[in-house]
Amino acid sequence: MIKRLFKNKDLQIRSGWKIFIVIISMMFIYPIIEIFFYILTLLGIEGVYVFSSSEENSLVLNAIANFLTLGIGVLVIWVLFEGKKIKEIGLTKFKYGYKNFILGFTMGSFAIVSIVTCLMITNSISIKLSDINLKLLISMIIEFMCFMLVGISEEIFFRGYCINVLKQTKNKYFIIIVSSIIFGLMHSMNPNVSFLAVVNIVLAGFMFTLMYVKTDNLWLSIGYHISWNYLQGNIFGFRVSGIDTKSILKTEVYKDSFINGGSFGLEGGLITTIILVLAILFVLYIYRDNKIFENFIKE
Repeated sequence: MIKRLFKNKDLQIRSGWKIFIVIISMMFIYPIIEIFFYILTLLGIEGVYVFSSSEENSLVLNAIANFLTLGIGVLVIWVLFEGKKIKEIGLTKFKYGYKNFILGFTMGSFAIVSIVTCLMITNSISIKLSDINLKLLISMIIEFMCFMLVGISEEIFFRGYCINVLKQTKNKYFIIIVSSIIFGLMHSMNPNVSFLAVVNIVLAGFMFTLMYVKTDNLWLSIGYHISWNYLQGNIFGFRVSGIDTKSILKTEVYKDSFINGGSFGLEGGLITTIILVLAILFVLYIYRDNKIFENFIKE
């Protein structure tokens, strides 16, 4: 009975335990990285710009922790314990996936611009230009690199790893729903989170899952993920999943509401819900003849 708790009928370690181990490892590694950075500041090693503000420090810590655990850590587990090749997790060579990356980046950018446009039309926000200086431009570069690390590492774990280990269930609906819920729950601990914000992140997870299984690689979802985060934070000045960033534009929210997402950022708003649903329908439409998912389950 206890054995069945940890292994399925094929004597494979249950996918839930595999995912749980990776999540727990991240929870342990993050504070270690934070302590390491704190020790560096105590030693007077503050030449790196990331220590100049608590917002950037938080973003950089999050990016590094994500990359070491959900990125590098997961790939090590995938190769050593699963006995698979890196390309089998969906991280194919960029020269084969750059078109998907560009498409995903364009789609994510268009989605954010559409949401901001709708918020302006409904008189929910006002936008003005920030003071452009060298410090801001350096921040923009640093934070773009951070969002690249976050986008790549989260897609490796939430899509590449979770979906592949959940494939043991041989139930495509279970894979889609569970991987999307895990994505939403992992972001539910972010600052100022709301129920609608979690729903939107689950919807985003569902969309990224479709992108992955329909293209058989991670580059489409990685491109979308990076541009989605970067534009809403560093271009338009919204909080990214509750986290502050430096930005080219300053966006003032007239009044926090379920329309604009309030203190969590636009990811917590109803307009984002509508745009995400439309994006999901768009992905289903453009890949309507692609049957990779069915073959994926049978592998």
